[in-house]
Amino acid sequence: MFRTILCLLPALVLTTGAARAHDFWVEPSQFIVKPGDSVTLQLREGQQLVGNSLPYVTDWFKDFSRSDAQGREPVISEMGDEPAATLSIRAVGTTLLGYRSTPDFVTLTPEEFAEYLRKEGMEYILALRTQLGESDKEARENFVRCAKTYLTTNSGTLSKEVQKPLGYTLELMPANDLYALTPGDELSVQLLYLETRLPVRWSRPSAKKS
Repeated sequence: MFRTILCLLPALVLTTGAARAHDFWVEPSQFIVKPGDSVTLQLREGQQLVGNSLPYVTDWFKDFSRSDAQGREPVISEMGDEPAATLSIRAVGTTLLGYRSTPDFVTLTPEEFAEYLRKEGMEYILALRTQLGESDKEARENFVRCAKTYLTTNSGTLSKEVQKPLGYTLELMPANDLYALTPGDELSVQLLYLETRLPVRWSRPSAKKS
C-alpha cells in the first residue's frame, strides 16, 4: 500500500470546488511489470483511492501518454472503452503514465464555496472575499486535472525521458526513485506550473503559504 499511494500521484487541480472535490488518478492493473506484460489502465475519480472508473473519451483530455526508455507516445484506445485502455509494456525500467484533462468549469453558490474553503483549511480566502465584498457572490472556477502514475520492471535506471516534465498545468516531479523508497524514507518533490518551479507552497493543515 505504501508504494501504491506514492506511485499514484493523484490529480493536481488548479481550483476545485465542493461540487468537484474529488481525487483523480490513473490506476494500472499492476505496478511491477516486465516487458511484454499487458496492463489495464483505469481512469478513476473518487476519494481515498476508491472511486468510479471513467471511460476513454478524447474530448475529456489534452494528453494521455506514456513515457519510457523508448520515448513518449499517446495512449491509444477505443472511444468509450472502460477500463480506459490496455497497454503493452515495451521497455525495461520505469514507465510513466500521464493524464491532463481539458479545462472545465463549475459554479458554486456562496454557501457551497464557503463550506469548501473551510473544509480545505483556506479561511484566508474567505477573509479575502469578505474584504472584497464578494461573500454573497457565486464562485465560478476553472479547473484542470493533471495525474501521473509510475510503473517499474524493478531493473534498469530512470531514463531521461521519464525524468522530463510532461508540460502539464500543474505537475509534481519526484526527486527520488519512488520504487527505491521504503516506509520512513523522505520523498522530495518539486511542484511545477507549466514547467516552472513554484516558489510558494500551501500547507493544508495550517492553511498557510510558505
